[in-house]
Amino acid sequence: HARNRKQTSEQQSNEEHHLLIWPTLRPAPPRLLTPMDIYGQVFSGDQPPEEPAPDSLDLAAAAAVKRLAALVSQPDPPQLSGEVTVVRAETIAPATPRRVWNQIANPWGWVGLGGGTDPANFDIYLHDEPGLKVVGRFIIDHPFTHLAFTWSWASTDSTETGVAEPYMIEIDQITGEARPVIRTVRSAKAVSSSTLPPEPTTVDIHLHRHGQGATTVQLDHRNLPAELAETVQPFWERALRELHNRLSQAPFHGYPWDR
Repeated sequence: HARNRKQTSEQQSNEEHHLLIWPTLRPAPPRLLTPMDIYGQVFSGDQPPEEPAPDSLDLAAAAAVKRLAALVSQPDPPQLSGEVTVVRAETIAPATPRRVWNQIANPWGWVGLGGGTDPANFDIYLHDEPGLKVVGRFIIDHPFTHLAFTWSWASTDSTETGVAEPYMIEIDQITGEARPVIRTVRSAKAVSSSTLPPEPTTVDIHLHRHGQGATTVQLDHRNLPAELAETVQPFWERALRELHNRLSQAPFHGYPWDR
């Protein structure tokens, strides 16, 4: 049994587990004895009964992510005109600048799945399609007012390949010579891909207090190749809406590009 899993990930409360063990007469396959909660259903791939269907912004953001993944997984990078533009998105978050900062300082927590110790990097996992990896670095870090980081996209697709490895030692009974016996095993290997765009783009996020307990969040994605503007725009609009939902503690129904 597990409880408080959703609150642990989003509100930093205590996650609790209850383990029961009893003897049996014979082996048996694992079984789910009680219905899984909503949090578990999201991450198991089962849709909760009350989960709404993706709306137009969800669908546009999912299409944008899949298009980016398809572009960077091509053998050759796409041809770009060299023209750059700025994509802007904005929301009024129902939280103080400090609470908003705690979310945007870790963008992988509200933008996509996956992440690591570097908050400028995260992975987006797509079913049966190449993954999308966002790589970047923070370039400005002013608490509660302004955050900026560089971003580029790369493919995380992989392919199986044969790898030679020793798996036993053979000893000659006459000479006593020991030599490794080599076998070939299948192993996943990352596929080389282009980085899109070749030069990192810059994402600026400014926070402005908007009355009591509210914050205006302004996002500018600068130096973006013009060919990517229509693709990236719904991605950021949907991301800021998810930021708003998380700060208002609205139900989380998973990311549209993973459904």
